[in-house]
Amino acid sequence: MAYTPLRRDAEQRGHSMNTLTKQFALSIFVLALCAGLASTPASAKGKSAKAVVRKIEIDTGVSTPEYNGASRQSSKGRWTRIEIEFETVGGSKGWISELEFEWNVLIADGGRFMRIKKTFSHLDVESGESHKAVVYIRPSFIKRWYNRKKISKGDIAVHVELKVGGERIGSYNQSKIRGLPKNWWEKSDKGNLKTFEDALLSREETPFQPLDYDRYGHIKPDKR
Repeated sequence: MAYTPLRRDAEQRGHSMNTLTKQFALSIFVLALCAGLASTPASAKGKSAKAVVRKIEIDTGVSTPEYNGASRQSSKGRWTRIEIEFETVGGSKGWISELEFEWNVLIADGGRFMRIKKTFSHLDVESGESHKAVVYIRPSFIKRWYNRKKISKGDIAVHVELKVGGERIGSYNQSKIRGLPKNWWEKSDKGNLKTFEDALLSREETPFQPLDYDRYGHIKPDKR
């Protein structure tokens, strides 16, 4: 059958409409896919990762390390070191790209309570292996606010949460302080409770940073 100009124009318009319809449908699909990725829960990002803290060690009498060639004697103050041992499962092909630690430490001094906080992340955490994370309380803070050179272990409470993509995958809580309220780490400052942001330090912020590198995970650099 021979094409007339009118028939040819009609088919060209029909073809153009089909192309536009397909492009529109493709655009809707891409937008839906992007929205789905944006709303992906942390559990999916972490491939249903879980973490279990096996034990915690608190040492309240840690001396500042001295290095060969140091020109002056180090301070006689005592650091407090809090170390956890943990294991992870899940992740992407047996790895967690970034594991976040949210630390809350409470120090009791009579009727006063000092809460100190720290958040940092370990990179490339292998599942199925034993790992360690550590924080330190600096000596000058202890001496000023606790009014002694060394903290009694009975005056310390520790709560740490391990997170992937903002979702908690494990936690640990230890306290020997009597009468401490449940979920004390969530309480707002009030009366005899005061929070300090810069007293609890990661290993990278202390003179212990060059020591025992393989003992702990690699800390994500702080870009502040």
